[in-house]
Parts: sequence; structure tokens; C-alpha cells
Amino acid sequence: MIKQIELIPETETSHPYARAAVKCKFEERGFLEEEYFLHGTANVYETRQGMLAVAAQGAPYVNRILIRRPKDPEKFSENVVVEILNATNYMDIDRVWVLVREKMMRDGDIYVGITSKPCTIPVMQKFDPARYAPLSWKNPRKPTRPDNELGVMAGASRGETEDGLFWDMLRELPGALRDQNLSPLKEFLPFHIYLAGWSQSGGYMLRFMESFAYRTEEEIRCPIYDGYFSTGAAAVGLPGLNQEESPWACAPDKEKPGFLQKAYQPFMEIHTETENVRLGNLALRREDSDAEDFKYRAYDIPGASHDTKDNMVDWYYLDPDLPSTGIFPNYSGKEPYPNDYPYNFIFHRCLNMLFTWAREGKKPPVIGRIPVDFAEHNATDENGNALGGWRTAFLEYPTCTYHIYSTPLKPDFAFGCTCFGYKEPFSQSELEQRYKSLENYRKLVSEMAKRQVQEGLLEPADEENYVDTAVRFAAEGGLR
Repeated sequence: MIKQIELIPETETSHPYARAAVKCKFEERGFLEEEYFLHGTANVYETRQGMLAVAAQGAPYVNRILIRRPKDPEKFSENVVVEILNATNYMDIDRVWVLVREKMMRDGDIYVGITSKPCTIPVMQKFDPARYAPLSWKNPRKPTRPDNELGVMAGASRGETEDGLFWDMLRELPGALRDQNLSPLKEFLPFHIYLAGWSQSGGYMLRFMESFAYRTEEEIRCPIYDGYFSTGAAAVGLPGLNQEESPWACAPDKEKPGFLQKAYQPFMEIHTETENVRLGNLALRREDSDAEDFKYRAYDIPGASHDTKDNMVDWYYLDPDLPSTGIFPNYSGKEPYPNDYPYNFIFHRCLNMLFTWAREGKKPPVIGRIPVDFAEHNATDENGNALGGWRTAFLEYPTCTYHIYSTPLKPDFAFGCTCFGYKEPFSQSELEQRYKSLENYRKLVSEMAKRQVQEGLLEPADEENYVDTAVRFAAEGGLR
């Protein structure tokens, strides 16, 4: 039970870890960022005779959330997005925010990021020992397995803490945010609330859907979340109910743990090429559906790799909070040009489609997936770019070949390079042969952008930036 949501003030000497206020110029944009501690108790769950059971009851915890919101309630869209902060790099990664930040600030959406694993607490306490001293996910049980056998990622779980405390936090957060006695968002009520996650956090969303979203008839009639936004999800990140339990132990389909069974509220998956095959999602993708108990869409983004220049390099560039933690997200491939496919335009549109699907029942379009060959490689065109999926001008009028993996500079970088691709720019002469001039290229891209706006595949507010970005890529390649 969440008992208290405590504001942790920002001072001249102390501010939230992974803050966005400075990078995103909140003061200019009329936005505000605040950090709160969640004080409460949570159960630890386990699978017993194939059913969800309580293994330990009422364990106390202190966790944290980040809230980014319009200063003026009059500018609020009535949409709240809760992101399960990604913990893969032992730090809180707010990737969903990075992908949709411009859309959320422009439209007046509220963002809530919640720390999802205790493995990120040491980094926060290293960053600011006093500010984060209260954080605690103490394990109420005595561990029965060594640390190297705990959790879904080697080395990311410890016996003295318990990853499984998270499920009650996630279940109870929407109710707490709507509670007039608890909520820091009481002046924004009423609102719709959606759950989002990236990569490993997408695996957490699947576990939540399988084990916690629909435990009772009441939760089907009165949903915990109004919709789900799964992005770049890694099926390999699916956790068990607790850190000692295998994901297979609590899977309804033992052959396919993480295979989504029910979705009474709209569930949207948006994936890059990387997740389509490399991160295990191909076997788990369901057919698009409008059934009452399975409202589902899946979209593939050809050209894009899991990580890109915008969200892995540019977002963290010269971040003053990183040196004290010793963690520096970057591109570590041998190839000189990191993949910079601008897939944020698609994420902007998808999030708004989820909102209207949940609030108005407006069904989003069905779009073909990326085809794969017999070796389960993504099929490509004559330029080496992937076929199918959600097409954009960046592939219909390409200025390069996009690759989804890069070659590691040294062996330690191998995992990162399976998630971060590169691009091979076309030569100036090839661009001139294809498009004649930069003016003509702008005309082609502008016409496609207009069509996509009319077809509902591009936000009208993004049209100008979409065109300018494509033209900039062509100009950087030498087209005049």
C-alpha cells in the first residue's frame, strides 16, 4: 500500500537524478519537474500450484518517482503517462520520455517516471548520498540462491533487496495519483493514465499484464491503467514474480512466456528492427485485434535500431550528472556514422493514437510488419534498407543505408553494438543522380509528409520538422 507521496525539494545544491528540466528548457516551455518519494508496503509474490500467491506480506519500501507536467492546469491534456524507468545500465533511463518529449510538452501531457529496480539505487546514492539515503527495497525474505542466479539480468539483483516489491507499487500508483489525500496531481484531476516502458521495461509490462492487470472482475470493469504503450520491448527482459523465480514458472503459455493473453484496454507495441528478431519479439507478436478482450496493435519501424544517436549520444552529451556516477551511455561501434533514424515522429503519432483509442474508441490503422526470410533476417530492398513496416520519407527517399548492428571497438562493447546500428551515407553523386537537387528533394518529401498527415500517420504539428530533418540529412550528404 502506498501510504505517502513525499515531495523532495530541489535546492541550489541538490536536484533529481536523470532530470530533464534543463535539457528540455522547462522554464521556457511552461513545464515543471518534481521528484517524490513513495513510502509504502508491498507483498512479494510467487507461483504456487500454477497460481499467483503471496510469499511475503507487507514489506516496507521507499521508492521514487519523477513528475514532469505543465505548470498551468489549464494546459493539461488529461493524459498521464507512467514510464517504468529502464534499469539495464544500472541507472534510471527515461527512454519513453526521450522519444516523445516534444509531443508531451507541446500537448500538455503529464509524465511520471517510476524507478523499477533497486539496482539503480547505488548510482543515485553515489550521485547524491544525502538526497537518496532513504531509498530502500529491503528483502523481507532470506535468499535461497546466490546473487548471480537472481533476476533476469546477470549481476543486476542482490539478495539484500527484492525486485518483486515493484508489482504492488505499479498496481497501486494510478490509484494513489487519483487520491485527493495522497496525489501531487490533485489539481489536475480527472485524468486518463497509461503505462509505458522501453526495452527491459517492456518485458516488465508483459509480466504486469499476465499476472497483475486482470486479477479480478473488478479490475476488468475498472482498469488499473487505461492503455499500454510498449516500445522497443525486449522479450528477453521478462521477469518472474520475484527475483528467485523463473519467468517460465508463472507463464500461462509455458512455450512462450511473455505471450500476451488478454488486453481489455488498448495495448500498443512499437518496435525497431532490432527487437523484431534479435531481442526475441518475432515469436511473441500477436495479430492485430479489436476484440473486446484483446485490443492490440503492433508496429515495426524499419531503418531504426534499438538505440540511436538522438537518445543514446545526444541526450547524454555533456550531461553534468554523469561523471559522478561513472556511467556514460554512448555509441561504441567502429563504423563512423551512428544510426540516427528519426523514429520519434512515429512514436509521437502512436502515443496520440493510443490516447484516442482509449478515450474515444477510435481504432488505429493496421500496418504491415517487416517481412523476414527463412533465416529470420529482416528482408531488405535494393538499398539495403528493410522492407515493410511503418514507412517514412527517410526510407522512401533515402539518403543512406540504415544498419541495426555495429562492429564493437573492443569485445566489451559487443552487447551495446547489437542494439546500436550505423548508417552508410550515399555519395553526393548518387544523391544528385536520384534527386537532382535539394529543392526537388524537399518537394518530394513535402508531398509525402502531406499525404501522411492526411492518412493519420504523421502529427500535423510535426510536419515542418519532419520535412526539415529529411532535407538536412540530404544537405549533409552534399545535395545542393
